[in-house]
Formats: sequence, C-alpha cells, structure tokens
Amino acid sequence: MNLFENIFMKRNKEPRIKISKENINDYSLISINGENFPHKLITSLYLNVIKNVFSDYPSIAVSQFIDESQGMLKDKCALFERLSAFYKVEVILTRKYDSINQPSKKDTEYIVNMLGSLNTDWLNETLRYGGTCLSNIIYGFCEFSPDWLERLIERNKLFVKWYQLEVDRNAIIPLLDQAGVICFTSDSYLECFVKDTNVEKIMHELQEYTQS
Repeated sequence: MNLFENIFMKRNKEPRIKISKENINDYSLISINGENFPHKLITSLYLNVIKNVFSDYPSIAVSQFIDESQGMLKDKCALFERLSAFYKVEVILTRKYDSINQPSKKDTEYIVNMLGSLNTDWLNETLRYGGTCLSNIIYGFCEFSPDWLERLIERNKLFVKWYQLEVDRNAIIPLLDQAGVICFTSDSYLECFVKDTNVEKIMHELQEYTQS
C-alpha cells in the first residue's frame, strides 16, 4: 500500500486540512480530514471537491444516513417537497444502505436515497457529515433509469461490505470499474475514489482551494 500525505495550511493560520492518497489497483482513494475545521468552510470545501470529482457525470445518486434524534433532519416533508419541486431530485427512503425496504413511520434512523443533476445547492441542503461512521455514499450516474434505486442498492451492498471490512480490500475494484467514481464521508472525512489519471488534477485543485 502506497500512502503519502500533504499538509496544507491557510495563510491566516486556520486549522490544518490533512489530505492523503492510497493506491488501489488503477484507482486512488483521496482522503480529506476536516476534523476540527470550521463547519462552514469544510462544507464548502467538500462540496467543491464533489462538484469537481463528478464533473463528467450528468447525474449523481446519494444515499444519506439520517438520525432524526440527533437533529439531522428537522422538517423532512418540506425538504423533500423542495427537492422534488425545485431541484427535480427523486427521493426514496430505505431502512438501510443495502436494503430496499422502506422505514416505518416510527423509525428515526433511515437512509435518504436521492437522484438528481449535479448541483451543490441541493447537496448542501441534504448532505450531513459526522455523527456516524458512514454518513453518505455518492455515485455518478451517466443516465436516468427508472430502476435507479435498485441499481443504487446493489452498489451499496458491495460498498458496505467493503467499508465494514467483510471482504478483501481489493473487492471494491469491480464496483469502481462500474461506477468510475465513488465519494463517501466517514466521520469527519471526505473520501473519494478516482481513477489514477485524474488524481493530479484533483490534488492540484485541492491545493489551490486550501491555500486560497
């Protein structure tokens, strides 16, 4: 496993952002550690990274963990209506990342699955970071399909097994070959699987952003 780290610090001495890269076959896993960094700034950085990483995809699919008892979603009905009416985002709830079963009305923990065009506005309203080991999973979709949820759940099944170390580290490669790009947040980290050919461009953009 090849691992290197780049440490960037803003000129005004704000907390450091730690960026590391791990090679897995023809892909790289870029990790950005936003721990103890101001929430507003790290959210802006994460959204900028997601926009750049998925720039070649017309649509993205997101599976976002929600725990209502932690105040992660205060007015879900209004939010879901706005996502549908204003952003044209499709929204379907499931009990787990890897299950198509819907939550009951009493469930306070569930997954919000969304499919929409790449737009940081609706992502800013829906993405949540921290509070759980795996907060969300994001994939690029080249085209809309009526069975997008089933395809998303199938991807999540393998990803969750990989994340929970239930399969070999390289078991993620077939999913990467299919999806091309995968992003997810784990605790305070944003993690991005990208092809090695795109790493230099992304790292350069990260450096410019963190030093601006």
